Amino acid sequence: MAETVDLSRAELLGRAEFFAGMDRVSLARLTAHLESIDLAPEEVLFSQGDEGDALYVVAAGAMDIVVAAPDGRGQTVVNTLGPGSFLGEMALVTGEPRSATVRAQGSTVVLRLGRDRFLELLSAEPSVARAVISVLSARLRTSNLAYQQRDVAARASLDEILIRLPDQERHDLLWTSVLPEPTTSALKAMFGDRAEAIAESLERLSAAFAGGSDFQWRTLRERLDLDLPRDEIEDFLARAGARLADAQLWNAACTVLAQQKGRGRLAAILGKALAADPPFDEKLALSWIRQLNQQQMVTEPLVARLAARMYEEQGEVATAHGLLQQAAEAAVGAGNPEAATDLNEAIGALGTSGGRQLVSRQAWARVPLPRGVRVTWSPYAMGAVSVALICVIAGGVLSRQDPRLGFVLFFVSALALWNSNVFPDFAVGLALVGVWVLSGIAPAREAVAGFATMDWLFVLAVLGLAVAVARSGLLFRAGLLLVQRSPARLAPQALALMLTGVVLAPLLPEPRGRAALTAPLATAVADAFRFKDREPAAAILGLFAWIGSGPLMFLFLNASPVCLLAWGLMPTEDRDRFDWLTWFLTALPFALTVALGTAISLFVLFKPRMESLPSREGLKLQMAVLGPVSNRERAMIGVLVLTVLGWFLTPASSVHVGTIAVLGLFAAAAIGAFDQQSFREMDWGFLIYYGVALSMRNLSGSLGLAQAVAGLLGMSPGSGAGSGGAPFLLVHPMVFVAIVVIVGFVSRFMLEASQAILLLTLIFFPAATAIGVSPWLVALALLATNNPWVTLKQTPAYQVAYVGTEGRLYDQGQARTAALAYAGITLGAILLLGPYWRWLGLI
Repeated sequence: MAETVDLSRAELLGRAEFFAGMDRVSLARLTAHLESIDLAPEEVLFSQGDEGDALYVVAAGAMDIVVAAPDGRGQTVVNTLGPGSFLGEMALVTGEPRSATVRAQGSTVVLRLGRDRFLELLSAEPSVARAVISVLSARLRTSNLAYQQRDVAARASLDEILIRLPDQERHDLLWTSVLPEPTTSALKAMFGDRAEAIAESLERLSAAFAGGSDFQWRTLRERLDLDLPRDEIEDFLARAGARLADAQLWNAACTVLAQQKGRGRLAAILGKALAADPPFDEKLALSWIRQLNQQQMVTEPLVARLAARMYEEQGEVATAHGLLQQAAEAAVGAGNPEAATDLNEAIGALGTSGGRQLVSRQAWARVPLPRGVRVTWSPYAMGAVSVALICVIAGGVLSRQDPRLGFVLFFVSALALWNSNVFPDFAVGLALVGVWVLSGIAPAREAVAGFATMDWLFVLAVLGLAVAVARSGLLFRAGLLLVQRSPARLAPQALALMLTGVVLAPLLPEPRGRAALTAPLATAVADAFRFKDREPAAAILGLFAWIGSGPLMFLFLNASPVCLLAWGLMPTEDRDRFDWLTWFLTALPFALTVALGTAISLFVLFKPRMESLPSREGLKLQMAVLGPVSNRERAMIGVLVLTVLGWFLTPASSVHVGTIAVLGLFAAAAIGAFDQQSFREMDWGFLIYYGVALSMRNLSGSLGLAQAVAGLLGMSPGSGAGSGGAPFLLVHPMVFVAIVVIVGFVSRFMLEASQAILLLTLIFFPAATAIGVSPWLVALALLATNNPWVTLKQTPAYQVAYVGTEGRLYDQGQARTAALAYAGITLGAILLLGPYWRWLGLI
């Protein structure tokens, strides 16, 4: 019976107007966020005037749409919606309160989709956006005809009433239209002793006018603009706003002042409101701040601080930084040093690393800024660009005398630009190639040689296969099956979620993609357990899913672009030794130790209660939406099996793994799994960055930088531990590896993942070779610490995981505890396996 219900709901979702254009994989992922709600007969789903917080789909039964009469007396059923119909989308799109009450006609089931997920769906699925526009347009056309007919008659009726009134009474009624509502306190603040008489006039007008209070208010406001000069209106708005502010009627004051052309007084009133006792409600204040431009915001320190917090929460940290900087300068100019000090402290607290983490490189170009707001370079970004410019000039001068010194200076300039978040990574990489050629460090052929290697083609093919597999739905199906087939207890389910992320790693080499798949699975399992939000057991599920999707990526050569980057930067003999299979088998004991140690530590730290899983309806519905295995999925399974088998056999066949990967990508294209859309979805920015990094590897080798680093350490390659007179901490192999782990973890507080790998491998690989440590072990240590999540914004994949759980499974305090436990276990595991590394000849 349950399977029949799941199939019927799956068919309903597939036929529904909003979702009809979505592919089954996207629809199955969305299903994880649908909450089923059972309604009794006559039960109200939401009421007219409520805040729009969700979209609803009628799954079974029928819902009546009820609208209150304009005079508040009685209700009218204006429509009835059956299975497959949508409710509540108007309020989500317009941001206005619910326009009607919705109640169940009989026993009814609806599916709820929260506001955040609905808005994400609109941005991610063009077909859904088109459907929403189509539905809204049809409804607006219907309602507009009715409104137009009503408006003509209502305006004529109101004009007839107003024209018979004395001029003073008519003008007073028109002036009341600038208020959000004519409360007794607002009328008294604006009109003083005349307030009572004006209130009586309003009551008489409402009794004589049959158009409803909202329409009456709009019509009065329109008539005010027609009957009175604009200058007179502006003066009245200024006086009325000041009087309302004196009475601490802040929202009414802001409503009035927002109607002025310049809105300059609005910022001043908001500053007073936020400093009042009690202060103005911040949510209401933010709604008015959004109507100011940046120049108006910076004139009031409290307004600037609240606006900066708003931008920071939206991920626009660069905008927040610039706004606070301008506000601090304005405060100094206004003779307010205390406010300037507070604003500078707010600048230091921005982001997650002392105000230095700005908006991501990929996001800066596509995040829409509010009208009137311009992106302002932070002092940190300007300093980084200045350092880069100085290094480029110095490198250009010195490279003729010492190419190695020029290479290092150009590399430092690239690091500064990468870390400044001003330009995308690939653009900086291409500029680096240009300065190599222009300075004479390398001819053009050698500067772009990284793009002509089989290593680069291997990465291109792997990322292409990942996109093809993800679009086929195969990975999502595998994750659902793994969780469904696991025992219905917390520990097995948590381990299944972790294992799901690990199993997906070689097939989907993008931690963000894996996190996007496993986070909804973890949420669905937590809902099935009926865990409360952020209770220990729910945190266990969410964190296990994340750890399997992100931090354990080091188990596979192709589990992440940064894994491929580290592999590509290793010396040739190490790349040849550590093919796909050798990498996996060598890293497996370390991965098992870290995973088991982390799992045990989380259960010990969180002490979750253990219960049986009562139902798996949500997972079954997702499987029903996915439907039976398609022919394309079967073909994709065959391509993957042959590709992985080819990687297994490369040591014996002497065929490069890149050749196998390229052939696998061709096969995926041949079966239609890799198409034009898949090609567009590939991470071409990283591929360009990776090609430049490979050229950098080759160029650093030809310039002899490895020998130079070894010379700085007082060692020669292969000298081993304790020789050459170098400090003990640098030449003792296991202490050296421990230092790599610690430095790798700390570096991620300052550098992004690929930057940390690029910089630290160039430093540690030559040192490792010099003291007899395998560069692969250095790469493993760096990759094991490359996905920290001590802070929310530290790792993009972790942000995806956290957002994917809607913040319901764990909070940042719980996540930070898990992150520090993982870091300690990683360090302990790599030291514990010292004999294993020696046995393999890695140290």
